[in-house]
Amino acid sequence: MKRLLLITILLLPLILPGNQISVGKGYSSEELKRFGFTLLTPDAWKKYSYDLGYKRIIHFRKKGYVRIKITAVTNTPDERNKWSQWKKWYIKGIGRSLMKIAESDMETFDSGLTGKVILFQYKIKRTKIIQKILYITTEKSLLIIECRAPVYSYKKYSEIFNTVTLSVMPYSVKSGKSKVESKK
Repeated sequence: MKRLLLITILLLPLILPGNQISVGKGYSSEELKRFGFTLLTPDAWKKYSYDLGYKRIIHFRKKGYVRIKITAVTNTPDERNKWSQWKKWYIKGIGRSLMKIAESDMETFDSGLTGKVILFQYKIKRTKIIQKILYITTEKSLLIIECRAPVYSYKKYSEIFNTVTLSVMPYSVKSGKSKVESKK
């Protein structure tokens, strides 16, 4: 548990949304206008996108168990309640393979958005997985970004995971602009 706490403390500054980010090749700006968010996503990853009206889900996949899942959903009382009790239903899917867990308090980030970071470790079959969840809430919407990779390759993908999570910014409907820029 002490090791996970140390990892969390070291990674927390890298995984919280911050100020404007401008990234070179390899990323595209994903605008979730209806939900009020914009962020950068990796170009080279296989992308699957689902729009359910009240919810938008975008999956990015690499080989093996490496994934990024972005979910934007309307902030209803039911959704707020569901995510306030995330351990009851989210962890149930992982089952007894859950090994460690750390959760930050709700805080306001430099971008003006409010959220928290959840970091945990579990097993899929015999592979140890590290998963980071960034949970952001606004009056209108919730944004959940889930990044996961096997322990042995997490460091390899951490820059991509951090770029995605650090790039989250509010999308201004009035100006039609975002603070996230992508240089191609």
